[in-house]
Amino acid sequence: MRTNASKIAIGLICSTFFVSCGDKHGLVPVSGKVLYDGKPAVGANVYFHPKTVPNPPPKPAPPLAQATVEADGTFHLQSGDWGFGALPGEYNVLVEYRDPADRPDPAALNSGKKNKQLNPNKLKTHTPPDKFKCKYANLSKPLLTAEVKPRSNSLPPFDLKE
Repeated sequence: MRTNASKIAIGLICSTFFVSCGDKHGLVPVSGKVLYDGKPAVGANVYFHPKTVPNPPPKPAPPLAQATVEADGTFHLQSGDWGFGALPGEYNVLVEYRDPADRPDPAALNSGKKNKQLNPNKLKTHTPPDKFKCKYANLSKPLLTAEVKPRSNSLPPFDLKE
């Protein structure tokens, strides 16, 4: 029969192991900020692409870590249905900034169509152009990088310029 002290010791060892190793998939929390000329890039999408993939690749392959920038400029990565965070490692960071304010005027979408009602689905599916013309979203020539360490990560801000 185990004593209470040994049960407590085993519990502390197990909790230390699980806290230090992230979640069941090995994800660790990752947050940061994306700014555009010093102001929050609200609604920008951030994607973390691993710089290297192990050989052989893990099965199942980990989901792409991504986030949407919030009103204060912060983002918190999520790796699909695996949960919040990203796996530790080196990443190329891609950012798409499709400002909703750049959506076209509904009248412009209907131009040339007399006496027809506006199709609301057209407005929902129209994608505004990337403010940076894919400058920060080119995986072949990434301009931003980040290192995710095996602990909670608060990254320095990415301040984007046109």
